[in-house]
Amino acid sequence: MRIVVSGSRAWPHYAKKQIWDILDEFNSTTFLDFVGVGDAAGVDRFVYEWLYEVAHLPRKVFYADWDRYKKGAGAVRNREMLKDVNPDFLVAFLIPREDCRGTWDCIEAAQELGIRVEPFRLK
Repeated sequence: MRIVVSGSRAWPHYAKKQIWDILDEFNSTTFLDFVGVGDAAGVDRFVYEWLYEVAHLPRKVFYADWDRYKKGAGAVRNREMLKDVNPDFLVAFLIPREDCRGTWDCIEAAQELGIRVEPFRLK
């Protein structure tokens, strides 16, 4: 199963274990074979660390080109991730704040492409 993971930079460091537990559960129940993730702080960093330290799955990290696309770089990167990985679903980590614009953009892009979205909220 192929997934893309998206989430806010604002996720607190103490949530790393919660994110790792969710990813572990996905990996054990759906048998992940590829993960696409962005290059930002917060959720992207936690997923990147999980991939390298725990899961050792094939992965691709997607970088936003802020110099070229300015404020639109995150949206361009989100669409590139979804189209390149062609995931079975998007795992979206949401926080109860307004600083999830990039995550909501990724959710909308996934829905436009007919990709299932699995949302998770900080407990």
